[in-house]
Amino acid sequence: MPDPVDQPLHRPWRSRHGVLLGGLLALFVVTGSAPAQTPASSEILVVVSRQSPVTTLDSDTVADLFLGASSRFPDGRGAHVIDQSDRQDIKRRFYAQVAEMSLQQLRSHQARLLFSGRATPPQQAENSSLVAELVTRDPSAIGYIDPAALHDRLRVVLRINP
Repeated sequence: MPDPVDQPLHRPWRSRHGVLLGGLLALFVVTGSAPAQTPASSEILVVVSRQSPVTTLDSDTVADLFLGASSRFPDGRGAHVIDQSDRQDIKRRFYAQVAEMSLQQLRSHQARLLFSGRATPPQQAENSSLVAELVTRDPSAIGYIDPAALHDRLRVVLRINP
């Protein structure tokens, strides 16, 4: 019996992808305009509290923090990472952009870290509003949110565009 690892993955979405793209093209031709941008395509903001001394971070540093490769900001201060729930599409988009990982790959990565004792998964909040509140209260916290959840007690340290 062949090894399942050597078998090509069955990806039924590929055939539907062509249908979806064809439908969008037809919509564009019929209406003369592209469909309105959905919230799923909006930018993602990586934020810290205004009380934090951190003013800017690059994408690699953010990836290291959220993937458990680092537990400290570049200045040496400890970082408290606050992640979004798996039920939120923003989490899928964040890890795809910053770490080039799917949620399944992320869960596998976090399980390896957990079982090796090298790191623990970050705290999770249910949505962007709760992430914003938790980050506001903790100068060592970092999270990512939808722009609609941004308020004046937060500082944007990285913008992730679609």
